Amino acid sequence: MNAISLICGDAILQQTINFVGQSLANPNWKVRYSSLIALGAVTEGPNRLTFINTITPGLQMLLNLFEDSSRKVREGIAWVFSKISEVHCEIFKNQQFFDQFIGIVLIRIQDAPRISNHICKTIENMSSYFSSRENPMVDNVFTSRL
Repeated sequence: MNAISLICGDAILQQTINFVGQSLANPNWKVRYSSLIALGAVTEGPNRLTFINTITPGLQMLLNLFEDSSRKVREGIAWVFSKISEVHCEIFKNQQFFDQFIGIVLIRIQDAPRISNHICKTIENMSSYFSSRENPMVDNVFTSRL
């Protein structure tokens, strides 16, 4: 799906978002997990602005998945955010979302090793992105929570 996303760009994004939106309410964890894998696979293809504008309305729903009863779904959402942070780290510029995200991941970093690994990768990507820019909110959030 990643290769298709690189070729199709924006054309595949809305279809993937629709699939994810329908699948996340499914009681079967395998369906929820597979939709997250699809979402993570299309992070590189679409235009930056298109991706951010399309995914921003659903960020709260995605954050809620860190509380899913299935470890695989929590692993999937952690991976999705690691993929988003590789390509679209500017999504974390929204102060309210940033604060919510950091609050959740600082708790979930103690989850299963694969979840922690993806969270650490996301934090690493965020650190690289924000360290190359002037952004005091990052310094304040990390130092106040540690």
